[in-house]
Amino acid sequence: MDLSSSADWNLIFEQTLTSDLENVSIPTSFTSNIIAVYILTSTSKPTWFTGGWVNQLVPTGLIDSSPTWNIYSQRLLLGKNILIFPESLASYNLQFSFPYYFPNAFLSVWEYIGATNDSPSGELVKVVSDVATIAQQVNNLITVVNAIRLLVGG
Repeated sequence: MDLSSSADWNLIFEQTLTSDLENVSIPTSFTSNIIAVYILTSTSKPTWFTGGWVNQLVPTGLIDSSPTWNIYSQRLLLGKNILIFPESLASYNLQFSFPYYFPNAFLSVWEYIGATNDSPSGELVKVVSDVATIAQQVNNLITVVNAIRLLVGG
């Protein structure tokens, strides 16, 4: 997957927010698991690193006062962020919150629409499977070592 082509990104939302900086929902559903987020504020200090937080929301169909539930949250840095969510969802929404001391926030959100033939989550599944296999082999080795200890009396 090559994220460097601007033709593979679709600008979904871009706005300077000056009020209600808590729980800003993007009025579009996303289908790609790769999102780029750019956050600025007009009065940032050199010691500020946090740009905000993002919640990934999905409809659950459960009876509740909220039609969507948060399944993933992440802290965002001031400036440029690339987010890679799990690929198992057909669509989801994003909700942003910003630090209470921000007087305003400039927010840009892009969705990756390019080819994703080398899936990061597929690689993650393989790594998790490999770790589980190694853990099982370590458990087997411990069992053998304990059996040998019992045989030699120690």
